Amino acid sequence: MRKLLLPLFLGAALPGLALANPHAYPSGPNIGFGDSTALDRLQGNKKNPASPISDVRRGVRMGVIGFSLSYEIGDVEDIGDRFEDFENSVDEFRDSVDEFGEFGDEENFDPDDEIDNLIGIIEGGQRVQDSIVNLTDDLYLGLGIKGNVLPFPLEITSDTLRGSLFFDVDFDIRGNLSVHYGIPGDSPFSVLSTDPEDYHTGDCDNSFNGKPFCIDGDGNVYADSDPNNKIELDDEALGDPAALAQGAYTRTISIGYGTAVAQYPTGTLFAGGRLNHFEVELSRTASDFDDDMGDTLTDGYTSNQRQSTDFGLDAGLVWISDWYQLGATLLNINTPSFAYHSVPQDCNGDSSCELLNDAIDRGDIERSQDYEMQPQLSLEAAAQTPGRNWLLSAALDANAVDGPFGEDYNDAYQWFTLGAAYQPSTALLPGARFGYRQNLAGSELSYLSGGFTLANFFSLDAAVSTDTVDSVPRGFMLSAGLETRF
Repeated sequence: MRKLLLPLFLGAALPGLALANPHAYPSGPNIGFGDSTALDRLQGNKKNPASPISDVRRGVRMGVIGFSLSYEIGDVEDIGDRFEDFENSVDEFRDSVDEFGEFGDEENFDPDDEIDNLIGIIEGGQRVQDSIVNLTDDLYLGLGIKGNVLPFPLEITSDTLRGSLFFDVDFDIRGNLSVHYGIPGDSPFSVLSTDPEDYHTGDCDNSFNGKPFCIDGDGNVYADSDPNNKIELDDEALGDPAALAQGAYTRTISIGYGTAVAQYPTGTLFAGGRLNHFEVELSRTASDFDDDMGDTLTDGYTSNQRQSTDFGLDAGLVWISDWYQLGATLLNINTPSFAYHSVPQDCNGDSSCELLNDAIDRGDIERSQDYEMQPQLSLEAAAQTPGRNWLLSAALDANAVDGPFGEDYNDAYQWFTLGAAYQPSTALLPGARFGYRQNLAGSELSYLSGGFTLANFFSLDAAVSTDTVDSVPRGFMLSAGLETRF
């Protein structure tokens, strides 16, 4: 039972750990403003490849340094009630086991009492298993980190080019740690019956008098009318929860170009495209909750890493008018794909491998699993003053897509955002932005956001979820960056 308690105490501590299953979170001013194009910030131009050229200013813009952090935790608001249900079910189960442990006195053997006590154990074990499933179902934690270094992103806009060239190199690290507990298919509490008529008591050396189960005078239980098929009723029969760790490291090199394709008295239409080269390293491993858990996860993660590369294509349109702007972006047109390490069936005594096979048998993961960057269409609209000093915006991902860990791990996303921003014409005044965003897929969390820019050089943006667990926000995003123009 000690093994069962360890992950449950870990689950109760999750709200204090404040880590998350990272999704494809935005970066830079898009965190504070929303997913519409923010023309005054280089990081705010990264999503739509037509955005750089839609800025009327010419010259070179480049990043000095930038990073983003994000976290999310599971919905464990009622973890105290779930833990209390678990404790009560464990106490009842132990009482039933103690009563059943008094067998062995054949002179006082009462068949009806033996059957009733056994059924009490079976029902108690089922309640313990159900309470563990209920307790661990929403437990997950992880962390997302994204970054750029000098001189990226780099944007060159000139009349000579008749458009804008865009170069970028960024790094993205994501992790996910979840608690898994599956009821084994051969668990005694699944195999044995709760119908008293299914049990024969006394001599179990024959065919059980036509019954499927038998209890002898020593308290031993047999199944399938087979005196050699003895059922063990102990703590091990309940099964053990395990930690499943998954990680993804992505390095992206991008080159893009955008230009004006049509000009009218009412506005200008810009189009852009971007080619991305992805280097993705994926891994997954598992561990029991014991004193060696940290080392087991680290060793297993390293040995299970698999690296693969692929190319991705993005395209975008932006319409700019004096009083409004519209845009559309299609990401990952060609569906880049990357593979996880295939889990072997023969584990040769490797406990991490055996736990991964257990997860495969339960349907939690696949033996040979791919991560596909699925195509996603994003739409944006903004109202603005003619000098673009004030903006009100809205953006929507038209479809949901999975991250590297998939929807089963709340790693799916479809953002809807609203934003308002002030973009000063002079570096002497600070810029400010506020917003709201909701993930319509995955965790379905909502965020309130904001950010500011100082001296047209330093930007800081943050978003905090409206959902909390013990006063701790379930999700949080933070981005800071330096960029310059010449």
